[in-house]
Amino acid sequence: MSTQTTNNDSDNKAPETYTRLQELSRGDRVTINDIDYYVVIQNTGMRSLFGPDFPTLITPNGITKDLAFGKLSEDSDECGVIWLDDIPENPENSNLLAGYDSVHITECDAETVYDQLKHTSEKVCPHCGNDVARFKDGERNERDTRELLKCNDKECREYYVRQRTLPTETVTATVQTFDDEMKEVELSGAYREVITSRFKMDPRQRAKEEWITAQELADTLENKTTGEHTHGRVGYSWNDNLQWKDDKYNHKMEIEYKPVRFE
Repeated sequence: MSTQTTNNDSDNKAPETYTRLQELSRGDRVTINDIDYYVVIQNTGMRSLFGPDFPTLITPNGITKDLAFGKLSEDSDECGVIWLDDIPENPENSNLLAGYDSVHITECDAETVYDQLKHTSEKVCPHCGNDVARFKDGERNERDTRELLKCNDKECREYYVRQRTLPTETVTATVQTFDDEMKEVELSGAYREVITSRFKMDPRQRAKEEWITAQELADTLENKTTGEHTHGRVGYSWNDNLQWKDDKYNHKMEIEYKPVRFE
């Protein structure tokens, strides 16, 4: 698939549907061949043969799929949409899922897609049972959260929603500090991870990660700094937030834990 672009020549202007597919937001409904799909997430900045942007959609049977769109090739006027996994080496018109005239987009609230995905109160994937997932996005109302997660299992990679109530309990953790001392720190309630990388092109630069409970944070920091395979040190940032760095002097990654404030 080849990306279409717009320029000052009206004859070469990209079709309206192509432009709208680039501007999708979570929850929008994409109707293809009279079948409704909903946008789970809009993947942006992905430079590849299928173009710079593509949405992940949830199908009526609850499975998520990536949608490519654009021209079949630089030399072809045929364009439309196709599932990313279905693109052959030399795509033909018959490979398209649909042409643009069979694609209709309806703006919907972001909450729409949360209602379409499978829910769980734990981090365990409801599709395959794997307990490792990547946080993609989320929303919070006081202590209640709905977190969009993507399973890390290579055979699954499905999206799902973890719905939970953040605790207010206080715990203590024994950690190794930047001064190479073992100290106890008091943790309370929940925190939001903010990652800082020294690699400017790192996609996780200043990324807000998932909410983490005080107990989860205590377990994480103790495992990193006092476990069998210690890695990094714990200290405080300029604004007194707890932080972890992967190296005492020449760190390449640091994570700041910002306390979640409940009203």
